[in-house]
Amino acid sequence: FTFYKVIGKNYLSIEFAWDYQIPKLSLGHVSIYLESLFAKTQRCEYMYLSAGYEQCSLYKADYPGFQWWKGYEWSDDVDKFKQLCYDDEKVEIRNFANT
Repeated sequence: FTFYKVIGKNYLSIEFAWDYQIPKLSLGHVSIYLESLFAKTQRCEYMYLSAGYEQCSLYKADYPGFQWWKGYEWSDDVDKFKQLCYDDEKVEIRNFANT
């Protein structure tokens, strides 16, 4: 399934999920392609591919025109984005309630 929202002239891809038992299908890429066609029919000027985190989001940097939100400005620094995704994999979550 795909969950999206059109806000003005912007297409926001919020969530995409599928059965990951056959990853070689690359349905995420198919979904982005179909969503981009839909966004064009809605006359959207920009398409946002939701959040970027961990290595599962690295593919987003491969699309032409890729930019990411730094919290205060847009950046097209692909190397920095990828490094942050790799670093995000290293974050440990600890349950302090049981300590």
